[in-house]
Amino acid sequence: LLHGDETFLSREAFAWLRPRIMDAGLEDFNLDRFDAREGFDAERIAQAARTLPMMATKRLVWVRNAEVVFTRSKDAITPLLNYVDNPDPSSCLVFHAMARVKKNGALYKRIQKKGCVVETAPLKMREVRSWLRGRADGRKRNLSRDAADYLVEAIGSDLANLDSALERLCLFVPEPGTIELSHAQE
Repeated sequence: LLHGDETFLSREAFAWLRPRIMDAGLEDFNLDRFDAREGFDAERIAQAARTLPMMATKRLVWVRNAEVVFTRSKDAITPLLNYVDNPDPSSCLVFHAMARVKKNGALYKRIQKKGCVVETAPLKMREVRSWLRGRADGRKRNLSRDAADYLVEAIGSDLANLDSALERLCLFVPEPGTIELSHAQE
């Protein structure tokens, strides 16, 4: 389960997970996508998770907008509860919620017990600068403290917008350069 109030981090977590589950080039056979807002069917999701992978070792079943699933009655999600109790080891069922889900429901409790729950929370303002500098390091750039302060002051703590601004700055500062305040102010 990926959920929380910081959707950018949730999307990043899924982007990190997906290639670790999926064999390159076999997504057409081994990736099932469901959108819980569009005709939610617990039995179809559970059946997809029980399907063996084709020409690969793992299958990925991705349920987007999964916050909807966690508001359903226990009867409506019984197939999912049964699946979580006895999952197929060759499948990875990911509930990807764009908001925090209720933690007192049966499905949440079973996933927490049998699987993995990742909750993303907005970073505190003092953590945003460090996160931004880490993102620059990942792009083989240094980000000066003044440039980081300027970006956070100008954009705020919206991680998606900060990452987008950093990406644009990286286009102008070649590896392994340093992004200075003057670059950020342009």
